[in-house]
Amino acid sequence: MFRQCSLIAMVAALGLAAGQARAGGPPMLCLPIDGVTAENADECTKQIAAKLGNKVFPGNDDFRRIEIRQFGKQWYLTFYFVEDVALSDLESALEGSSFSIPRDRLHFFGHVVLDIDAGATQPNDLKAGLKALEYVSVGESETKENRILLTVDMPYPEKDLRRAPEAVSENAFQWNDFSSNPSAKAEPPATAEQLPNDNAFHVVLAKHDAKLHDIRWTTANACRVVGGVAVSEADGKLSKTAQAAVAR
Repeated sequence: MFRQCSLIAMVAALGLAAGQARAGGPPMLCLPIDGVTAENADECTKQIAAKLGNKVFPGNDDFRRIEIRQFGKQWYLTFYFVEDVALSDLESALEGSSFSIPRDRLHFFGHVVLDIDAGATQPNDLKAGLKALEYVSVGESETKENRILLTVDMPYPEKDLRRAPEAVSENAFQWNDFSSNPSAKAEPPATAEQLPNDNAFHVVLAKHDAKLHDIRWTTANACRVVGGVAVSEADGKLSKTAQAAVAR
């Protein structure tokens, strides 16, 4: 089980002092973003802030509001959030602009909630399929009408991106086992290329006549950095994790 992050609600509702916020604080979302340059980075920041509104932590000396910075050849968006954020929220915020989240190169780390159009498929069947993916652990599920909200966990950045966000471009990823503490497992860290991407989830769900409706990041779980990194894929090829899913 994830450790509950009660401090998140307290920070949002009561405006805790910076010293208290250091004890836990809101989770941080880190995602690659395309179309950004040094000249238009502020424009992109303002556009996201305007559309996401109260989902984004208001910001203070410890937890900055929204930042878009270049690490290596890729620009990344980072912000702390106090309400659940969906990938569709960000894509909607960027709609009509030159900015975009590169879903074709997006590999996920940390925990996410898969919002699945399940049809007649049972949650246990989906769980079994997703468990077959490399670098994926399956957690709790919730059924709402014909939707299944299924939490999955993947390795987290070996270096804490809160303190060193620039490490996203050169990070390895380690298991945390649905916990906010680094794993003591002996497994070697995963590379960015080994992390699952959109293709991996779509392939598994399609085999069970289900569809991925959205991907969400939740404040209800561990206070850590979640999100994804950009990985260059060969044209027309599935990620390594998706190839493994097809083979099973």
